[in-house]
Amino acid sequence: MFLGAILAAALVNAQYVPERMDDFCWENEFCGMRAYGPGVSQPPPKGEGLFSSGFDVFNKAIPDVQMAETLIRGVKEKISYHKNNGRGFDNYKVSTGRGCGGIGSLGVSGWKHETNWKAQRLIEKTETKAVFELDYEAYTLRGTVTAGCAFTKFEVIPRKGSNEPILRGPGLDVSAKRQHDGLLKIDLARGFIANFEPETEGHVLTAIVLDPSCGKGALASDDMDCAYLLQKNEAFTYYAGAAWSGAGKFKTAEDWFAYVRAFADGLKK
Repeated sequence: MFLGAILAAALVNAQYVPERMDDFCWENEFCGMRAYGPGVSQPPPKGEGLFSSGFDVFNKAIPDVQMAETLIRGVKEKISYHKNNGRGFDNYKVSTGRGCGGIGSLGVSGWKHETNWKAQRLIEKTETKAVFELDYEAYTLRGTVTAGCAFTKFEVIPRKGSNEPILRGPGLDVSAKRQHDGLLKIDLARGFIANFEPETEGHVLTAIVLDPSCGKGALASDDMDCAYLLQKNEAFTYYAGAAWSGAGKFKTAEDWFAYVRAFADGLKK
């Protein structure tokens, strides 16, 4: 009974999921996300041949922690995790886009996007907080997911220098081709881009927010129809968050935009 009480109390999780190739997943009661490792870039049947550092979104119908469980069951029991099982599902398409919060860099030679993470580490995990790191070629992302907040905090830690001056920042997929062409809210003064995306059973809600320490971000877009908040610092902090209208907390675009505004304003205090 004591163990069951501990498990019931857990509101966050972050873990490596080798059963699903080599995803790294993190989640709380609002949403789940995952980033792709080197195994996913292998050609079929071992992998998917996908080179992407974009973040995928797992929608939550109820506020529990079950993304990794659902992915593992999907693989072992051949149950589609792309269909709503009453608790949650993944109907968000990433491909080579940024998804919700993947990094992009813009230099004089054009856009550069990292491929899959090279290494992952779980730093800390309790019932209400998890800290993890994902190593990419040019930087490490340290993520912190906590209970009670739709946003994951990301600290960008440079791994190697570059002779080319760049602008770098988080991206948000707004592509019609990947079904992310929702109602968009851009507030550069508060440093956020938020999206209210239509899908078959409701709306996927996504947003990226620059930390106020970055100053005002520069709005940009790449040829994959991803929107960015770029800034000039190599080391910086940003936030990526998501939710699903089917969970009932955010039913309208204004519900979501008001939440994102309040979150961004709270970072300035």
